[in-house]
Amino acid sequence: MFKLGTALTSQHIPLLKKSDAKIILGYDGDKAGMEAAYKASIFLAQNDFVGGVVIFQNGQDPADYVKEGRVNELKSLLLHPKYFVEFALDYIVKDNLGNYRFDINRPEEKQKILVKIEEFLSTLKPVMAEEFKGYASHLINLHPKYIKTTLGVSLKTPNTLQNQMIDITEILILQGILNYPDKKEIILASLDSSIVPIPKN
Repeated sequence: MFKLGTALTSQHIPLLKKSDAKIILGYDGDKAGMEAAYKASIFLAQNDFVGGVVIFQNGQDPADYVKEGRVNELKSLLLHPKYFVEFALDYIVKDNLGNYRFDINRPEEKQKILVKIEEFLSTLKPVMAEEFKGYASHLINLHPKYIKTTLGVSLKTPNTLQNQMIDITEILILQGILNYPDKKEIILASLDSSIVPIPKN
């Protein structure tokens, strides 16, 4: 188990990848600790790590549990961590005090938090995102069918974007010719063939 006092970064990945062991992160339950746990959970979930988060309250750490003879309680915490994706979703919906960040009883507020949930799920592998869609829907009391696990926006290459612009330009040109048929020759003569291919007669 890693008890982290610093942020988890990509530099930790090679070390963590050396083992197939389940990763359990321990953080303090204050605002800073919860924020750090949230960021680490997102990072590890996106990199396909298996494990979860344990939150230690009142500034305690595993050594304190051992000193106080609470070994069984410590074992129980470590055996039942909150999965990375679940922890991240919890934190998106509620703050470190357990209060909802948005009023889920108001449609416009629920929509705001839904956007944040979908943004996170869309960064995960498709199977992982679908697996936890039900958990997310339970958190905000919304049917799973309304939660998208992909944003539906594809990254376009410059060539694809250029083709899209040409298509739009062609439509505008045709529209101009239809609206002003007497200006057809002027419109065609002003076109740049490097931008829009001009059909030969």
